[in-house]
Amino acid sequence: MMDGYLTLKKRYVLRGWTGMKHGITDTVSGGTLFLPGNVYDTLRFCNGRFEEDSPVFLGQRKEHLKAFIQNDLIEGLKEPGSLSPEQEYKEYDNRYIQMVHWSMTGHCNYRCKHCYMSAPHAVFPKPDTAECRRIVDEIASCGIRLVSLTGGEVLTRDDLLPLIDYMLEKSLRIVTIMSNGALVNEELLTELEKRNCKPEFNMSFDGTEGWHDWLRGVPGAEKAVERAFLLCKEHGFPTGSELCLHRGNATTLRDSVKKLSEWGAGSLKVGRLNPSGEAVNINDKFLSCEEEYDIYLDYIPKYFEDGMPVKNLILAGLFGCENGKPYISGKKGNEASPNDKQFVCRSARFTMYLGPDGRILPCIPMSETTKTQEYFPSVKDMTLKEALTDSRYISFIRSDVGQYLSHNKECAECEYKYRCGGGCRGRAVTENDGADLLGIDPDACFFFKGGYYDKVKKVISDFKTDHPQTE
Repeated sequence: MMDGYLTLKKRYVLRGWTGMKHGITDTVSGGTLFLPGNVYDTLRFCNGRFEEDSPVFLGQRKEHLKAFIQNDLIEGLKEPGSLSPEQEYKEYDNRYIQMVHWSMTGHCNYRCKHCYMSAPHAVFPKPDTAECRRIVDEIASCGIRLVSLTGGEVLTRDDLLPLIDYMLEKSLRIVTIMSNGALVNEELLTELEKRNCKPEFNMSFDGTEGWHDWLRGVPGAEKAVERAFLLCKEHGFPTGSELCLHRGNATTLRDSVKKLSEWGAGSLKVGRLNPSGEAVNINDKFLSCEEEYDIYLDYIPKYFEDGMPVKNLILAGLFGCENGKPYISGKKGNEASPNDKQFVCRSARFTMYLGPDGRILPCIPMSETTKTQEYFPSVKDMTLKEALTDSRYISFIRSDVGQYLSHNKECAECEYKYRCGGGCRGRAVTENDGADLLGIDPDACFFFKGGYYDKVKKVISDFKTDHPQTE
């Protein structure tokens, strides 16, 4: 039981989008929970005008109220009240996207040997302040609450803090700032703290033994990123990292993960060097898919042995660990419960990549081919709302496994088709140079047909047998 007039807690607002009309958005986290229509109808009566014993809460609605109370969505008022104007239901006439991953500049202060956008040569532009403010307006007008910021090197923008102020004014929550760490300093962190803005700083680290400096093209890059990690740790900012695996740094993977743990990194994503952008000039460092997977298989038992030093880990296409719980990252579904309607890429369905040139893309790897760049729309040609209503972009991110299997007869006949679910669209497009958005991901094929699914499954099973508390 809850005494008083039931109302939605102040942190929550009622929102809806085309095709997804029953959402409750947390203004603190920026996340949105979607409810069944009948449950949502009950929630809308929690508006400060009715007590729990009111006739509007009879029958099944009593059970709904119990769930709302358990999930801390509502509270009781001593006197009748009402929702604030901001809390009242608002529907956006576009499709729902949870987050925009926004590259705010194509310029950088490093000379990374593998840069997919050739930032050392400023191939991509740096949109001016007015253009950035316009994009912020468009993001907010679509009901998007979460943004992550990247570049190039986003910290090279001298107008970054005023733009962050504008994002916060528009109720956007900055989840992540991706940086090389060189410009992370006391002043920046203090200014963000003043704004009650504490995003994760995600800073790449590409190996011990000098490999980070080598790949980043700047002497002292490792010392700079170490300083940045430790500074963030001191100020209480969460941190994460990405590591680009290649023939040179492969033997440093174990030591590199330990080092990141010492620096306070809470997450790490590892993936092999891709032959795109500047990386075409270092092709002697490329690994094959088989070599990459074998490196991961060799490392996973050592990761367990070391006590899972970074609790959130992704070894691309093969293995993952979330808060200390390991899983097979290459698996999407299973043959026992076939689902043709699952999205080919769930991540792309809810996270948009916006390039420094205004191109609207499903993910960063999609920006690595000219054909893909030309296929998708730009905010210079249409509004973000239009792109999220009727465009090639929205059509693609809603592609499902059934469409994929119809497009690829070879996959439709494969025994692993529902476990695979089409693999990774970014890898597939990189492999076929943007010629086929629904093309086959050869890494996913190799993962299942090459027996790596079973190998990873056994490694995880053996670990869980020895550590039953991880179940």
